[in-house]
Amino acid sequence: VVLLASVGGLYWFRSTYQDRIYPAVRIADMPVGGMSFTEARDVVTNRAEQFESATATFSYQGRTWTPALRDLGVHVDIEGTLSVAFGIGREGNARQRLASAWSLLRNDRNIPLLVRLDAQALNAWLDRVDADLGVTPKDATLVVEDGIARIEPDKDGLIVDRAQLTEQIMTTLRTLSPPQVALPVITKQARIRAVDLENAKQKLDRALSRPITLTYEDRRWTLDPADLGTFVVTTVEDNPGAAP
Repeated sequence: VVLLASVGGLYWFRSTYQDRIYPAVRIADMPVGGMSFTEARDVVTNRAEQFESATATFSYQGRTWTPALRDLGVHVDIEGTLSVAFGIGREGNARQRLASAWSLLRNDRNIPLLVRLDAQALNAWLDRVDADLGVTPKDATLVVEDGIARIEPDKDGLIVDRAQLTEQIMTTLRTLSPPQVALPVITKQARIRAVDLENAKQKLDRALSRPITLTYEDRRWTLDPADLGTFVVTTVEDNPGAAP
């Protein structure tokens, strides 16, 4: 009798909630048990809108940036979250389905919001912050003025530590809270140091130490060091291991 009652109760339970989320299921602490997929979507969509529009705060040396989470590329996977909630009690085999149904009779099941981070959107926002910091790296360059070569010194820049900031965002998102942290920054080194150009400057000094005479048939041209200097440019070749 007990077995028949249990089977009958289970059949009634599954039939009653055939097109609805099983009772005692919650999404981000919001009760959605007994709701249809459409009803639950409305609830989760409203919660997602509130969450994505929440404001994060990053500060650095008296400056503050307050982007909305969606500006950082944070998005709630509404359909994925609903699929997880709707799948409780509808697992792949009978034993799992029975275990889920029995569990729901004793305790609520709380499903977290599935949150995604769009790296492309985050990097676009970080590019703007790097520009706001206004400390871009500057490579050392060779400059010739009035036939005299000199080296314009290098200068390191300051940019956001993207790896650390991403980790901070992901950590706070696990609690569905917008980050309120100091902006992590790192030094971005110049690619060419002044010392890298010393050898090239010595060669250029020798080239500019005297005029150069060009001949063609019976014609002659003389280039003074000041004239030669106008043809000097500094370029960077992406060839790891090559001498500067």
